[in-house]
Amino acid sequence: MPATTDRRQRKPKKTGKTKGARPAPAKSPAVADKRPAARSERTAPRSDAAPTRSKPKMRASPPPVDLEVEQEVLEFIKAIEDYRITHDRPFPSWSEVLYVLKRLGYEKVRPAGSDAPAGR
Repeated sequence: MPATTDRRQRKPKKTGKTKGARPAPAKSPAVADKRPAARSERTAPRSDAAPTRSKPKMRASPPPVDLEVEQEVLEFIKAIEDYRITHDRPFPSWSEVLYVLKRLGYEKVRPAGSDAPAGR
């Protein structure tokens, strides 16, 4: 009796690659990963140490709040706000703040007995 052959032959599976596509280059063993190791990899766990709990962080107390704002402070805040709106400046420079202060009437006072100009 002649040996029967299976007429069904396996066809190679299609991988979905397009004709002429290059295979991805293999990673070279000469390339080293120079990134720092993760913290867990840098320190070896101590087997004899008891588990530790992290201490709660100390938080600074909030600064004291002045419930009453002085009239001069309110005047300055309003003057800066008016300048910002008038000149379309969300964040005025220090020169612009000095300009607003001078417009409010503030000026540098010379020390008593000094003949030097006020600007120096």
